[in-house]
Amino acid sequence: QFKTNTYELQLQSLTSEIKNLVNGKFELLEETKDELQTKIKVRTKPDIQQNELIQAFLPYSHIQSFREIVPSMNEIFIARVGEDN
Repeated sequence: QFKTNTYELQLQSLTSEIKNLVNGKFELLEETKDELQTKIKVRTKPDIQQNELIQAFLPYSHIQSFREIVPSMNEIFIARVGEDN
């Protein structure tokens, strides 16, 4: 109910531009790079499964980590209070 469909991926040896990989199914929220890896935060549409997100990046990089970003209780509370006002 409170999921935001937001994920963080840590990629190594990325062989394509991130903007070419998000192709309308994903919204790129954040990208940081260093010489060894790229870390991105993306939001998917509600009907997109996690596997689709992983499959989109697998041909172009090695995925070092993948995690769903779940809102904290405080963030959920603030969002709910904001909706009521």
